[in-house]
Amino acid sequence: MAKKKFYGSLARRILVICLTLIIIPLIFYSVLIWDRDWRIKLDTIFSELRIIGDSSLEIYEEWLEIKELQLENKSAKDNETYFVFSREGKADFFQKELDTAFSEGIVVFVGLNPNNNKEEIFVFKRFGDELRGLSVDGLTWINLFVPNPQFDVSIRDKSGAFVLSTAKHFDHSQEVIFHLPLPDLSFKQAFALRNKHLSLRVPLPNALFDFQIEISREQIKQLEGGNVFKRLGEFMILLIVIGGIGAWRLIHRMARPYDQLEHVMDAVEVKDYNRRYQHDRFGFEINTLGMKFNEMIEVLLRNIEEAKTERVKAELLLKELQIGQAVQKELLPKEIPQFSGLRIGHGFVPAKEVGGDFYDLFVKDKNQLMLAIADASDKGISACLYSLIARSLLRGFTQKEQTLSDAILQTNNLFYRDVQTTNNFVTAWVGYYQVEEQMLTYTSAGHYPALLVHPNGQIEELTTAGIALGVSILQEVQMRSIQLTLGSILLLYTDGVVEAHNEKGELFGKSRLFDFVISHRTLEPQQLIDQLIAEVGQFAKQIAQHDDLTVLCLRNS
Repeated sequence: MAKKKFYGSLARRILVICLTLIIIPLIFYSVLIWDRDWRIKLDTIFSELRIIGDSSLEIYEEWLEIKELQLENKSAKDNETYFVFSREGKADFFQKELDTAFSEGIVVFVGLNPNNNKEEIFVFKRFGDELRGLSVDGLTWINLFVPNPQFDVSIRDKSGAFVLSTAKHFDHSQEVIFHLPLPDLSFKQAFALRNKHLSLRVPLPNALFDFQIEISREQIKQLEGGNVFKRLGEFMILLIVIGGIGAWRLIHRMARPYDQLEHVMDAVEVKDYNRRYQHDRFGFEINTLGMKFNEMIEVLLRNIEEAKTERVKAELLLKELQIGQAVQKELLPKEIPQFSGLRIGHGFVPAKEVGGDFYDLFVKDKNQLMLAIADASDKGISACLYSLIARSLLRGFTQKEQTLSDAILQTNNLFYRDVQTTNNFVTAWVGYYQVEEQMLTYTSAGHYPALLVHPNGQIEELTTAGIALGVSILQEVQMRSIQLTLGSILLLYTDGVVEAHNEKGELFGKSRLFDFVISHRTLEPQQLIDQLIAEVGQFAKQIAQHDDLTVLCLRNS
């Protein structure tokens, strides 16, 4: 099957080569030969037409002079009919032509002789008030202008209708008419004249008709060589027969390196990587392909080994990712605290890559709620671990009976000792909320400001000057407090919300977040967060989420 396939491929390639290098050039050459032959014939025909047209005019003018002289002498030959009319005299025939003769002085036309009922050529000339005329047999007159028997002559009136013609079988629907001077034809125009009748129409002075010299396509074919394609076809058949035998033997020999290369490919297909292509003196470019394929096998073997190594690394990475996801899950509180008059909503949408976002909520005492949201600077399991350390320290220090400022100072300074050599840090927003007093004390460690949405729709950003946890040792922490009103909403978020982007590269941004929160401020906190997450997802559409999306919302009511 391999040889048969390769033979077919080689046969097609050799056929293409023959077509490209031999047959197609021969066809083009034959077209050029035909064009040259046809143009020679056209030039011959056009020369004949030009000569006959010019000579016909001369013959006609000489004939007309003779007839004018005869009319002046009132003489006529035996085969001619003589007519005389006065201006006042009325004839029953040729009224229009006679009027033309009286007005123009002389006229030549074709008409039916009333004396013998034959189509004849009439000449009428005015002499004072007298009109003299002669008529001659039409066909006899036409034969004066046919020096070449291959050409026919016709007389057409000014409307184009045929009056007299020597052509017996002439299809005028396939006729192409020229006028003097004859044009130079392009290849396309010359080609379009094949299988056409050619005619030259010559207007005659003082005549009510035109003189037309014609040559039919049958007569043109007799002028053409006509055997160019036949001889070329015989040559190509001979070329195919003789060349076919040599091509078959050449294909048989050239198929060997193809066959060898396919056997090597078949071996690779069944994972036998020990066979190699051997150089063949008739392989030509197949030798290069075979050597490249040998190199490809070596690369393939190396890639297989590398793939095994990468697979092990991928399995380790997957395990690391699973560990990171487990750690990330542990960062979030298991239960949400419940207070009378305080409703809490929360949302967390992890990115594909493990990150370090977390939020935290726990009851410090019966009347006080600690709330926090944070984001680690790195990605992967390391970010999760640093977030876990920061969360543990923050929980530990805030659960003690101490101020928020002291808890943040101790958390930062201890966390700094763990991360100072890694350049990692955690941004955080942390607050204590006195539920009965509705008093919020807060601080920001380099995190996005919290949004306080008043019942009237006004938004206030709650933040303080401060740097992220773990950047450096702190001596003090700036704190602020604010009294919340009934119906107000506190919203905490991470950069996964405002830095989400769409396919155009546009960020969701703070302005969209503000507009959304204002228009949805009457919703319950959890409903607001759920719809906000859906809004961000609709904005980003098919763009992959690059960071965790974390939101925390409290409503005072």
